[in-house]
Amino acid sequence: MPGWLWVLTKTYALVFVMIWIRGTWPRFRIDQLLAFAWKCLLPVSVANVLAAGLWLVAPGPWGTLLAVGLTAGTFLITSQRWLPRNAPQKLQSVSPHGIVASIQRRSDECPM
Repeated sequence: MPGWLWVLTKTYALVFVMIWIRGTWPRFRIDQLLAFAWKCLLPVSVANVLAAGLWLVAPGPWGTLLAVGLTAGTFLITSQRWLPRNAPQKLQSVSPHGIVASIQRRSDECPM
């Protein structure tokens, strides 16, 4: 394959993957991204810096184990803020008569 065709093929593949990821990735609001950065990423990055210092001070397998444990532990603790705290509640079955009665009550309360 000629060089110019190979470059065009790789460029097309890269653009295709970028558009595909952009179209399927969930969109976050800026306040959600900032909250995630402050509450999760900042503590993990500080723990990573401390773990790198710990790894330099205590070389060998114990230093590596402590550094990985500190970073993973901090990530697990901070990621708990993003998990749902309450278990999903069971949906209650609603009879059609209950729905009609609630609509009638609302129509009685709202004068036209």
